Formats: sequence, C-alpha cells, structure tokens
Amino acid sequence: MKTKIYTLHNGLKVYMTVNKETPRVQTYIAVKVGSKNDPKETTGLAHYLEHLMFKGTESFGTSDYAAEKPMLDSIKALFEVYRTKTDPEERRAIYHRIDSISYEASKIAIPNEYDKLMAVIGAEGTNAFTSNAMTAYYFDSTEHFEENLRILLSFVSIPYFTDESVAKEQGIIGQEIRMIEDNPDWQIYTRMLRAMYHRHAARTSIAGTVESIAEITADTLYDCHKAFYTPANMILTVVGDVDPVHVIDLANRVLPKLSGPIIERDYGTEPETVAEKETVLEMEVSAPQFLAGFKCAPAAEGDDYMRAAILGDMASDILMGESSALYQRLYEQGLINPSFGGAFEMMPGVAYLYAGGDGKDPRAVTDAILEEATRIAAEGVDEAYFQRIRKASFGANLRGLNSFENIAVTLTEGYFHGYDPLRFPEVFDSITPEDITAFLKTNVTAERMAVSRIVPKQ
Repeated sequence: MKTKIYTLHNGLKVYMTVNKETPRVQTYIAVKVGSKNDPKETTGLAHYLEHLMFKGTESFGTSDYAAEKPMLDSIKALFEVYRTKTDPEERRAIYHRIDSISYEASKIAIPNEYDKLMAVIGAEGTNAFTSNAMTAYYFDSTEHFEENLRILLSFVSIPYFTDESVAKEQGIIGQEIRMIEDNPDWQIYTRMLRAMYHRHAARTSIAGTVESIAEITADTLYDCHKAFYTPANMILTVVGDVDPVHVIDLANRVLPKLSGPIIERDYGTEPETVAEKETVLEMEVSAPQFLAGFKCAPAAEGDDYMRAAILGDMASDILMGESSALYQRLYEQGLINPSFGGAFEMMPGVAYLYAGGDGKDPRAVTDAILEEATRIAAEGVDEAYFQRIRKASFGANLRGLNSFENIAVTLTEGYFHGYDPLRFPEVFDSITPEDITAFLKTNVTAERMAVSRIVPKQ
C-alpha cells in the first residue's frame, strides 16, 4: 500500500491509502483541537463540542420534540440559575433537579440516531473521541462509502446547536463526570498528572468539571467550532478500497471553500520539577493503589517527536517491563502483583513515564525503580536484552500497520505532530543503548517523580 497526500484549495490535508484487495474502507476526519485548547474557565469545551456534533435538529434525534422542548427549557432555566449561585449546597440541589429532568428527556430522545442513519447505508464502528491534542470522527464501511462520507463531512462542517440541546447535554456530561470521578483508576491517573504539571493542560480533565461545563453556551460552542473546525486545521484520512478522485471531489463539494487562521494556545514555560511530590486520596477501595509518574523532557514536533515516542516506549520496557529484572525481583519480593504496569505517554509539550498498581508499600517500589534506573544509566543496557526489546518493539509497530484503522490513526497523528510515520524503520534504527541510558539518567529521577496514591477510607 502506498499513501498519497493531497492538499485542497481550502487547506484540508487528505491522506489516501488505496488497497483494492479488501472491499472495505476506514475513514477518519480529525480536527487539531483537544483539551489542550480549552480556555481555563471552560475546560471540557472540545469534548463537549464532540458530544453535541451529531445530536440532531428539531426533526433528527427526537421522537417527540413538542413534548421534549418544555423539559429542555426547564434544564436551560435551571442552568442559568446554577451559574448565579456560589453556595455548594444550592448548586448541588439545582444539579440534582437537572439530572432528574435530563433523565425524563432521555426517554423521548432517540439515542444514537446518527449511528443508526450511517449503519443503514453500510457504516460500522461509527464513533468519535476527544484527546488532549485532537478530536476525531470515524467509521468503517464495506458499501456506500461515499454516501457515508458525505454525511460525516456535512455534520462536521455544519453544526446545529440550540440553547435547549446544549443545556440537555450539560446534564448528560455532568452525569458522566460524576461517574468517572467515582472511579479510582481515573482519580489516581488524573491526580498523578496534576501533581506532575504546574500549568500545562495535561493536568485538567478532558471532560472538564461540572462547574466548567455549566459555563458553556451554544454561542461558546459555535465560537469553538468556528475557530478550530476549519479545513486547514483538519485532516481526512481514508484507507482501503477507494477512488481518490471521487473522495477529493466530494470533500471539495461538501466542506467550506475557505479556511480560517490556525489558533495555538500558549502554555508558558513548564518547570522541569513536579508541582507536588505526593498526593493521597481516600476512596471506597479494597486495597491501596499507587502510580508513580516521571516528568520527562517534551519533544519538538517532527521526526524528534516520533523518535522520542519510540525511545520512551523502549526505555519503559527495558526498565520495568514484565521481562525486566526489576519486575521479576519486585514480583518475587511480593511488592507488586499482576496489576503492576507502566507506559510512556506523549502529547504536545508533555511527556511522562509512569508505573503502578496495587501495593501497600509504594515507597519501596519507587525506590527500587529509581535505583534500577541509576544502575542502568551507570552500567549501560545489557546488549542481548536491548536487542530482544528492540526486536519486540519493532515487530509490534509493524503489526499495527496491518490494520486499516491503525494505519488511519498513525497517519493522522503523524500529520498533527509533523512527522511521516512511514519513516518509522529509519528512525527506529537510529536508537542506541546509549540513548536509553541517557533517557533514564535525565528523566527517571527523584526530582522528576510525583506519586499518586488511593487508600481505603477509614
């Protein structure tokens, strides 16, 4: 398969990977906007916009708009009162009423009508997501691909929001926020990020807070869409049995003819040190949990970004992967169990390595991680072990390209971060054992570590 890249007159990038051997198509339309772009006073805005993009109009998404509208009006009015209140008890009482009305309104709404519309004409896996760096909408199809693509591009480029639909969705998203806030896995991870970062948007939840989403109006959403959902800030990625000429023609006909300016958010300077060394939260859990995060030096866009991602993944595996000496030793000592795991993550302006799981003695584990990182940095990586990890990492990345979906995701992320993912073998070959030791020496230190703990309520 070969990937062809097109740039339309409106600035839209189109990545087309044609494969005629299989009669299916994976499609992504992604926007370079995520929680990193959210204003401080309205965190969750990008995610909110994704939620509302396909909710419908007066005739789409409801079984009885006349019956639903009074409920939507009540929700809207309650949110207006909510914004004027500062007393926590009053705000909670108002939100309880919003939840109740939202539940009744949901009985009239037709859930997933957009998904059903797409499925009727052959689409599968219709979904969307918002990350720190982008918002993506996608589907998989074996027939009527072009009609499905036309519908998707139309919805993305021509939003429809009302005060009523916005208020209704506030109730739904508010419920979701409270559900994830009760999840120990979510709490321990987000608290680790807040402990590591002083000001970067990585420390804020993609979904926002109940308070921040209450400030979002239809006008706010339209402003966000106008600012970011512009062709030059988007990429269309299509992989499979397609005719490039037809795809380009369709995109030209449906999407706006002109593009607006690209808006970037300035985060200021992020210190190398962490914001907080340790954070502890009591929750209804059966056993203590912990995550240790190491605040790594972020990479610039381009090949450096891809190289940093590969290097971080390999360093994580070498230091504390399941086949590492450290993992085996900690497991034999009873300091970790199968819940223990780690990974390396990156986003614009952010990079971190983390590990954790269940454990009553997180300090002993973190001390061991620091000691092992220091030892490897001083003595070097065992050559045979390095080659074993290198081979496994290379194979995993290549296997990922066997999937149409993974190809689409990889191409999309590569474009947004300024690198060509198909150059992966060349970049991969440039990484040496010395690079691993330098990474561990620089990043896995006590000064760069923040620990998040969840303990059982007393």
